[in-house]
Amino acid sequence: MNPKLYFEEQKAVYIAHTSGILMHVMGAMLAIIIGPFQFLPGSITRRYLTLHRWLGKSYMVGVLFGGLGGLYMAFLAYGGLPAQAGFALLAVLWLFSGYMAYQHIRNREVLLHRQWMVRNYALTFAGVMLRLWLAILHYVGLSLLQPIF
Repeated sequence: MNPKLYFEEQKAVYIAHTSGILMHVMGAMLAIIIGPFQFLPGSITRRYLTLHRWLGKSYMVGVLFGGLGGLYMAFLAYGGLPAQAGFALLAVLWLFSGYMAYQHIRNREVLLHRQWMVRNYALTFAGVMLRLWLAILHYVGLSLLQPIF
């Protein structure tokens, strides 16, 4: 993590909590990278079921670390209570949807597992979309928001 990339208001906080940031970023990156491969057509996942399961377990480890790191970092978010509450809720929902997906596949409820995984990956990708939208808004001159990441 390069402290030069942090915005000034948050730099000291991020430097003091590098382990939480690393836990969140590394876990989230693992989940973001693996996720799309888990949504290949059913015939492919059935054909390579062992690989699908191995990737799924790796994905869930990423969600666990990313979610716990995100929950920790939520309370340090710049932007006040609304930003902190929003990021904390996002982390809790991310962890919860992963747990639900895991429970459903353990009970061999494949359709429910799939539905919860779609929700989970949408939450996995929420941070990427937030940063993309903030960059777009900044580019078009609508940066009325305080930086909250």
